[in-house]
Amino acid sequence: MPADERPIFFIHVMKTGGTTLKHRINASFPPQAIYPNKLDDERIVVAQTDIPYLLSIDGERRARTRIYSGHFPYVAAELLDCPLRLITLLRDPVDRVISHLKQVQKNKGGWRSFSALADVDDPSLEEVYEDDFLKRCFFLNHQVRMFAMTREDAPKTYTDLIEVDETRLQTACANLEKVECIGLLEQFDWFVEQMVSRFSMSAKEIAPRHVSAGGRQVSAELRERIAHDNQLDIAFYNHARALQQQRRSSGN
Repeated sequence: MPADERPIFFIHVMKTGGTTLKHRINASFPPQAIYPNKLDDERIVVAQTDIPYLLSIDGERRARTRIYSGHFPYVAAELLDCPLRLITLLRDPVDRVISHLKQVQKNKGGWRSFSALADVDDPSLEEVYEDDFLKRCFFLNHQVRMFAMTREDAPKTYTDLIEVDETRLQTACANLEKVECIGLLEQFDWFVEQMVSRFSMSAKEIAPRHVSAGGRQVSAELRERIAHDNQLDIAFYNHARALQQQRRSSGN
């Protein structure tokens, strides 16, 4: 298959600006060419998180799919076992966690309904951060985990837990280097320009989606705790920045 006809696989990391980017990308394709979509996937939440569901789509569906997106770890693209053009969008780890904390704080539904905070009307950001379920799934070195899972882990969803250590960090960095387009939220507009050029993507602007702005002031103490707990994610993000800068300098 010619390189420019390979489907795009967007590794959508939560709270990185990915929902806004996804809508920009999807605007470039008919619904039938998008995975997941409401025409084919009655259980849309399952379709955008469940790896076995993704792998179960038939050959006809795969043949017409031009863009895969969802909260899938890097390994899901490997498991599809077909030529793909990988893209992702990453974010400063402390800012990413704080954005997620604010979203959970104001939303009693979603993942919060699975936590000890399900019946708490107005939790503090500190209480959200200390919830064991939410912390392990979403707040501790989440970006590394998304890129460090392997076939041997046999993950079912992006919330599957693995022990993240220096070896996993090396795996995550090596996998990130295989991603064709790496975006950073701090350079979102530039990244979109590259996407429009490289993938003939629609230039139509889309209003930001799922933005967790405002809310309560975040204490310096909480920021320090998040940074301390996410040292591997910080190292991974620094690798992403260096890799992107190297590619920009070389014109790739």
